[in-house]
Amino acid sequence: MPRETINIILALLAFGAFHSITAATRVKSFVRAQMGERNYQGWYRLLYNVLSFVTLAPAFYLAAVAPGQTIWSLDGAFAAVFKALQFVGVLGLVISLLQID
Repeated sequence: MPRETINIILALLAFGAFHSITAATRVKSFVRAQMGERNYQGWYRLLYNVLSFVTLAPAFYLAAVAPGQTIWSLDGAFAAVFKALQFVGVLGLVISLLQID
């Protein structure tokens, strides 16, 4: 596996770890106690989104500068299944965005 691909995977794993840790109820309770309820309600989501962007940006950067290597390619029925999964993912993203106040 090319080193660039390994770096991208590691960057995505780091983002996933950050996301899982900050989504934990214990972490949110700790942050709420440190910030106070009012600040937590007003700032936590914004701070989380900024930090998420910062931790996800390296993966996008590494993917953009990686020499034009194809990570995988699918043909036939597998391609159709994965296109359908991508569509469901985009649909879920749109629905999620519509529910955020």
